[in-house]
Amino acid sequence: MSSRDKLLKSLSKILVTFIPIFLAPALYAYFQNENYFIFVPSLLICMILGIFYLKTPFPKLYKKDAYIIITLSWIATVFLGALPFLLSGINSVDSVFESMSALTTTGLEVLDVSLLSITSNTSPGIILSC
Repeated sequence: MSSRDKLLKSLSKILVTFIPIFLAPALYAYFQNENYFIFVPSLLICMILGIFYLKTPFPKLYKKDAYIIITLSWIATVFLGALPFLLSGINSVDSVFESMSALTTTGLEVLDVSLLSITSNTSPGIILSC
């Protein structure tokens, strides 16, 4: 198995675990009669990439593979978490900042939450990890 396949297989396992994390705020928005479509792209990307490599056996990993997988998983989840913010009209820098802040649970925010809808008015950490 090539290094690329090892990385994609491992990353797919991580992305599959994020499916419920992106599904929860989408369901919340749906039941609150709000725009739940902003969560769908992140959810679909996790599902497609996750399921694509899910059936292959898990490879043997080495330390350098683990470092690359951890780095790529942080980058992937931050950008996937930024998609709902981007689709709701927030600029790219603020979207990535809010996503990273939510995933690292720092609690820092750059958004004026009074301008956002009820679903988006929730803390970004709760939006990403309901």
